[in-house]
Amino acid sequence: MRKPIAYALTVIMSCLATTVAAQDKTLHAVPFTDVKLEDTFWKSRLETNRTVSIPHNYKWCEETGRFDNFAKAAGLMDG
Repeated sequence: MRKPIAYALTVIMSCLATTVAAQDKTLHAVPFTDVKLEDTFWKSRLETNRTVSIPHNYKWCEETGRFDNFAKAAGLMDG
């Protein structure tokens, strides 16, 4: 369940790092696992995504057969 959040954070941090790196050449990339967002702005949003948004969207993808489409495309399922 945490991978979509980690991916989104990686994309955001990459964009920010690219912008800042253009201004300051001394910056360097760090693994996203070393990044911890604990301020009140991001913490509440990440918690909402983790507990509400992601489970809701996962359930929706199951109900609408979106996951089955990947299995069909991979030849794991008839269709």
